[in-house]
Amino acid sequence: MLKEIRENKAQTICKFIECQRRLKVKKSLIEYHVKDSLYITKYYNCPENYEDKINKFFVVDYSSKDPSKIIVDFSNEVTDTTAILKAGFLKEDL
Repeated sequence: MLKEIRENKAQTICKFIECQRRLKVKKSLIEYHVKDSLYITKYYNCPENYEDKINKFFVVDYSSKDPSKIIVDFSNEVTDTTAILKAGFLKEDL
């Protein structure tokens, strides 16, 4: 998956929705838009201090061939509302 993203890298902004915990597994629920399509993807693991990052926006790299393959940079928070809106989110999402 990492190789595919590196070779077909595209970037947008995602919203961290929640951390889902099942047994010993944690997964992040991520929402983002690519070419007018909404993607809601489960991403492996949850970031440290995830409670503070819920409903915040971050940079996400994805494969232009398969946008469901992603790498989220939880250290790169996006606060620019213009950029967030241009990435396909609505004012209600802010």
